[in-house]
Parts: sequence; structure tokens; C-alpha cells
Amino acid sequence: RWRYKIVYSFLATIPILVLYSGPTTILIPKPLVGITGFSLLPLGPLYLLWMSMWCIFCTNSINILAGVNGLEVGQALVIAIFILIHNVIEIGRCMTLADFLSAEARFPAHVLSMFFIVPFIAVSAALYHHNRFPARVFVGDSYTYFAGTVLAVTSIAGHFSKTLALLFVPQLLNFVMSIPQLVPHWRPCPRHRVPRRSPATGLFEPSYVVLADEKTKQMNLTLLNACLRVCGPMTEQQLCRRLLEFQALCCTLGLLLRYALERLLFNYFEDHPE
Repeated sequence: RWRYKIVYSFLATIPILVLYSGPTTILIPKPLVGITGFSLLPLGPLYLLWMSMWCIFCTNSINILAGVNGLEVGQALVIAIFILIHNVIEIGRCMTLADFLSAEARFPAHVLSMFFIVPFIAVSAALYHHNRFPARVFVGDSYTYFAGTVLAVTSIAGHFSKTLALLFVPQLLNFVMSIPQLVPHWRPCPRHRVPRRSPATGLFEPSYVVLADEKTKQMNLTLLNACLRVCGPMTEQQLCRRLLEFQALCCTLGLLLRYALERLLFNYFEDHPE
């Protein structure tokens, strides 16, 4: 059950909360500094609570955006590649930054982040080769929770959790769409909400849940079903490719937005200290 997965995800965050020794402050955007009178907001234990909630979201959001071969591994791989791009950009900026103290503080964090993400990319790329359609290897909760944890821990170690949130836009969208079915007694939620394959055409179509009156049916609220509703029936390969292209587009726009707003809202390093 989902409630057990949430509890287990929280328990899994305890080690990183205990070992975390980084900053527990966040930067106030420049336009609000004049109103608040300070540029740093110390959160203390609330920051640790945010870290725990962020880890829980990352693990479960990868897990619920699934249903076709290659999608779980593919989305994690795309996000990881863009994390690596972000790390490389930030390390390059550290090496050319005039403020040595700021560079010295940022450089080790992004190097540590790369130590996590490079092996993960290598492993996920090999797994994706065997997991894409027609799949010879199937992944379940073991990989999705592992992938979400790696991505969350990488962002915490590198102090760029806000940047990672911009890379998780499809997962955020899928989660928001799913809320009516995830909240008990709002809308019926079947055990599996994945698209259905039409026996007549062999194409994937949106799946539906039958209501209590057994006469009315409603579409399961997932990003996969919404994609099929908008774009029409398609093969499993086409559906996976379309969603991974959407993931790559969102990650690209996310990084562009992050650097475009950096100088407007924050200092040169927008999330140091975070």
C-alpha cells in the first residue's frame, strides 16, 4: 500500500538526516531582501524536514511515473545526465571565479555530486539498453526507489535541490494530476493505473476506472494517460519516446530558467548557502 511506501521512504531518509552537516539556511530572493531586511533565512530543523520530504517525493515520483518498458530507467537517466551537465558548468565557473572563498566552498560539493551521478549514469544506461522495448529485464520498486534516492542525495550533497526541482517538472506534473486518486475517498484509485493495450489495434490507449454505479467511468489521472488522450493511441515505443522527449525538454528549459533567473533573484551562486 502507498501509505507503507511513504513510511518506509521516511525511515530510509534518517541516515542522511543524521549525517548531514551542511548549511540549513536558504537565500532570500533579491527583490524580497528590502522587505524582509535579511538575505539569509535560517531554518534549522525545518530544513532537515524539507530534506526528508524531498527525498520521499523523489523516490515516489519516479515510482508512479511508470507503466511502459524503459520509462522508469529512461526518466532517471535523462535527469541524471542534466545533473552532470549542471555539475560540469558549476565546476567550470568555480575554476574561473575571482572570489576564491565562494569557489572553494562550491567546488567540493559538485565534485562529490559527480562521484554519485557518474556511476549511476553508467549503470542506468546499461540497464536502459535491456529495459527498453522489447524488454529483457524488468525493473520494479527496487530500481525506482534506488534511482529517486540517488538523485535526491546527489542534489543534497551538491546543494542544488532547487535546481533539481526544475528537472523534476514532469514528475511534479504527474504527481499533481494524481492527487485526486491518491487522496482516499476522493476518486477511485485502482491498483494499476497504467495505459491499456487495445486488443484490436495493439496500440496503447488511456485506462479508465469504473465508478461505484458501474455505469460511469473516468480516466486514470496520470501523465501517460493524459499524453495518450491528447496525442491519440500509439505504440509502447512511441509512448516511451514521447515522454522521454518531454522529460529532456523540461530539463533543458529548467536549466536555462535556472541560469536566466540566477542574477535576477540571487547572487552568483544561487543556492550557497542553501
